[in-house]
Amino acid sequence: NSKHYFRAAKAYLELGQLDKAEETNLQSLEYCLDQLQREAILQQGQEILAKSRMTKVRQNDVSSGSEEREIDTAQLQYTRLTCEGFRMYLSGAYSQAVEQFKSALNILSRPEGLTIEDDELMVVWFVYGISCVKSGNTRNLQTAVEKFNAIIARTDTFPAAYYGLGLTHMAFKRYKDAEEALMLGLKRIKEVKERKVYVWPQTDKTIDETDVTIVAKLMEDMLKECKHPPKPDAICKFHAETDNSKREIYISDPDYKGHICIKCRADCSIEFHAQCWKPSENQTRGKHNWKEILDTQCPTPGCWGLISEIFICRPDQEKSLKLSSQSDPKPKSQQPLRPKLKMKSDSASKIERKMEKKKQKMEKKQEAQ
Repeated sequence: NSKHYFRAAKAYLELGQLDKAEETNLQSLEYCLDQLQREAILQQGQEILAKSRMTKVRQNDVSSGSEEREIDTAQLQYTRLTCEGFRMYLSGAYSQAVEQFKSALNILSRPEGLTIEDDELMVVWFVYGISCVKSGNTRNLQTAVEKFNAIIARTDTFPAAYYGLGLTHMAFKRYKDAEEALMLGLKRIKEVKERKVYVWPQTDKTIDETDVTIVAKLMEDMLKECKHPPKPDAICKFHAETDNSKREIYISDPDYKGHICIKCRADCSIEFHAQCWKPSENQTRGKHNWKEILDTQCPTPGCWGLISEIFICRPDQEKSLKLSSQSDPKPKSQQPLRPKLKMKSDSASKIERKMEKKKQKMEKKQEAQ
């Protein structure tokens, strides 16, 4: 966006950061197609060059001077940070964008007295939250939830905050929470009368997600995925309801802390979070690590097998571990055999022959008497 770079160059110029001002002004010229705008860019380039030739550049002093001077300096810093945050976001450097927007918000909390319009504050919160989501960092995602909830609590005219909240929950693989947020967002879009479209800070570029037509379509598509979420990599067998984790285990979850999979000789396969493992007393008595759990009774109710393998899956896959039992299973030849039962024949001819033999024996006994 040529205008964005032009404004950023102007901010750098006013701050006395001439190297950055010159670089950003050249980028503005590169992207500009409008002849009038190019002339303004070239004129600003001459101003930058003139200041560069000066033997001394006046330094801004935030800690001294009048209160008016301090406010002016804070305003310039805020403008520079938001411009830089927007540039970082466009280039895909989301973690750096997070830092720029975070610093811009910190300026607003300083005692210099800098204030901005309420709508602009909502916008900065929103772009800060979206940058946090895009970064994929767990701590940033938690920050995003806070910012989107703050917008929802403050205004009814910013339904894009529900979109951001749903997006964050989906990043955490919390599809039920995401579905709830998206449903509320779609409901809010139908109810809201004042439909505002917001722009990125210090630019005239529209934030697409604040256009209700666009964001409604985005939320509807996300809602379909929430109702039919992808198959989890594992499901915790012993999930603790008091824990913040989910029963479904996704290795791609940014909050993934690893899980355990145990297998027994009777072919049971049980997966669970390590913190949810609650074995029986005879399994834990005197045993202090996973290796000592091998060859103990399988936790599956009614299973006679012994644990033969333990897979310890960690966030860093290279550090995952497989433990196997060193004792050999009992050979099949040594397994107790079922007793063979002789079954009486029910053949009609055999029964008839037996009856005939009995009759002959009876006749011989009678003759002998």
